[in-house]
Amino acid sequence: DGILATIATYSLYTGTLSTTTHAHNGTQLTIVGYGGSGYGDIRYSASYPLGTTVRRVGGNVVDVMTSLNGVTDCLFYQMDFDDNSAVGTVGGSLGNDIETTLCTGDSGGPALVNVGDEYFVAGVNTLVSLEDLEMGEYGTFAFGIAIPGVSDWIAYTMASVPEPSGVALALGLAVLPPLLVRRRRRR
Repeated sequence: DGILATIATYSLYTGTLSTTTHAHNGTQLTIVGYGGSGYGDIRYSASYPLGTTVRRVGGNVVDVMTSLNGVTDCLFYQMDFDDNSAVGTVGGSLGNDIETTLCTGDSGGPALVNVGDEYFVAGVNTLVSLEDLEMGEYGTFAFGIAIPGVSDWIAYTMASVPEPSGVALALGLAVLPPLLVRRRRRR
């Protein structure tokens, strides 16, 4: 009902994210975010001001899975931002209409994977590695935390957050008026 009924929710992806090899591309991700935009050959464009509420959607593929400081239960996916010179080749671009990377403002957004006709949250977009390039330029790398490696922790953490029941809410509301009246009398 209301606004919550219009907000899309997605289940966590518990499958395996494949990586790009000489024979095939890795898992294709749909990247959603509110970061800056532009074109890879001219980089991030100031005509798309940061902080605007325009959602961007694009795609990229998982090229490498890596861990941070050897902590293997928290894996990161890595994607490279390819130009159009290698559209359709293994490890190449998905094409200018699809291929995207992360930019300032995209952190915390979802990376979704499509299975059949359903999308699942496969990752959380985290950071960009520029390596002497500029934000949004072809050749930059983007990283995100892979959900399959932390899905048990997420499920455990979410299960430990109690949801308010109707009875608890009613009791809380019943106790509130006497507390407010008592506080007023003390002044």
